[in-house]
Formats: sequence, C-alpha cells, structure tokens
Amino acid sequence: MVPGMEEDRHAPTTRRALLLGLLASALAPGAVARAQSFSDGRPVFVPLDRILVSVFNGEVVDRHEMLLMSLELSGTEAITKVQLAMPRLQDAFTKIWNRVGTAPGAAERGIDVAAGRAAMLAACDRILGTGNVVAVRMLAQSSRKVRPPAGRS
Repeated sequence: MVPGMEEDRHAPTTRRALLLGLLASALAPGAVARAQSFSDGRPVFVPLDRILVSVFNGEVVDRHEMLLMSLELSGTEAITKVQLAMPRLQDAFTKIWNRVGTAPGAAERGIDVAAGRAAMLAACDRILGTGNVVAVRMLAQSSRKVRPPAGRS
C-alpha cells in the first residue's frame, strides 16, 4: 500500500455511485448537454420530452394535446439535480397532465394549461427542493381531434 493512500472503506460505494451517475448521464436524453447555461446570469433552460395529453369527454378520448415545455432553472448548479431526478419528475408530470386531461369540461373548454404548469412547478419544488426550478415555460402546443372507432359515433 502506498503511504497516504489508505484503503477507503467507502471506496466501492463511491465507485458504484460514480459509475451509476456516469451511466445515467449516458442514458439520459441529454438534459445536461442540451441545457443552455450561461455564466453571465442569463436564464438556464432544460427542455423536457414532449408531453401527450389525452383529453376526455366523459369516457371517450376527444382529442390529444401535444405540449412542448422547458424548465427554467435558478442556475447551473440545478442542472445536475434536475437530470438525476428526471425520471421522478416525468412521472409526476404525466400524472399531473392526466388529471388535467380528465378534468370535467376539459373537452369543451380546453385543458387548463396554467393549472398544469403551476402543478408542475409545485412538483419540482417537492422533488428537487424549493427554488431550483424558477418557472415552467410552454414552448408549443398542438391539438389533434381523435376520430371515433368504426361503428361508434
């Protein structure tokens, strides 16, 4: 053994955590690589995967809404937190938008985007800690009517 390089009893755990982190970043859809970060105080954005919302009219899907969104972060230090928590965040976002799409009157009035974004921000605060995500930005929204299956009106 080299003097000063004593065996760390936590080394296997540390190596495993480092390996898992590298694997997660390699398998992630590039949240860190795609994040726009600037050192001069400009905002930091992390784009999200597209969100598909099924809008129900009673028991029947009336249309699909496609949402393209990004998270505005408090700074570059939040990028890693967001990347590591992305699976939990996406689960939470899916549940939120499923509730929005099945809300009474969503087919007639449209989905409540403001309520969905507010719920997403609250989920970010709950999962990442308060203040890491400053805002949820809507980049684009499109809608497509669903045709009823043959034999149904």
